[in-house]
Amino acid sequence: MFVRILGRDTNRINRQAQEQEREQIIKSIRNDLKAMDLKISLYVAACGALPLNDIHPSPPAISSESNRIENASLLSVNDSIPPPESLLAMLKPREGQVLSARTYSVLKWLALGLKEPKISYVEPGTSQSILTLPSPDSQMSIEPEPEAIFSLKPHTLSTLGQEWSSRTCYEDTIFAFLPCKVEYLHCLIYRGLISNALDGDGSLLLYTDLKHCVNIASSEWTWGKSLLGVNIKVDCYS
Repeated sequence: MFVRILGRDTNRINRQAQEQEREQIIKSIRNDLKAMDLKISLYVAACGALPLNDIHPSPPAISSESNRIENASLLSVNDSIPPPESLLAMLKPREGQVLSARTYSVLKWLALGLKEPKISYVEPGTSQSILTLPSPDSQMSIEPEPEAIFSLKPHTLSTLGQEWSSRTCYEDTIFAFLPCKVEYLHCLIYRGLISNALDGDGSLLLYTDLKHCVNIASSEWTWGKSLLGVNIKVDCYS
């Protein structure tokens, strides 16, 4: 009898732990739905364009050698991630919708394992003043105007961070800008600039005019379920 009761208690404790974990995920998403949306979008964009061993940071299912999965399997898991407006409902068991174990694992990692990206919202009519700050005489227009501006700087551990800093010392401005492909943004946010994120010979080609940098950056497709938008231009600055 004692063993049976102990088994029941263990099951109850496990269920409580799972429910607490689920509530933590829900709380994290509710705290900033757009930040979660952004994390999913950039992670999925990276998975769709890069080899698995180039995706850093990555979910445990990718980073664990004993549980390595193929690109096709990972893309299938990513495709099963629900859109942000449905995410909270699907995390509640009583709604009758069940996430697969792998999908839940990736969502848990995105919600609890990654730091929240800092988002700066651009108010209507404000973006032009931001875009002309580095080069007030620039007459280039940006169409369409950005809905959000994300502040990104070279990571202190990045080998290219030192090169960036040395190059900006020779420019007659405190600003330096770099167009970057959206699929590299997930890695860039958490690890800094990496050499294969750059075009050509891998060197840094910095610009002092943000408008020009935005105009030459390519607009790229991201996660199709995003609330933030599916066409994103990426420019890094220091």
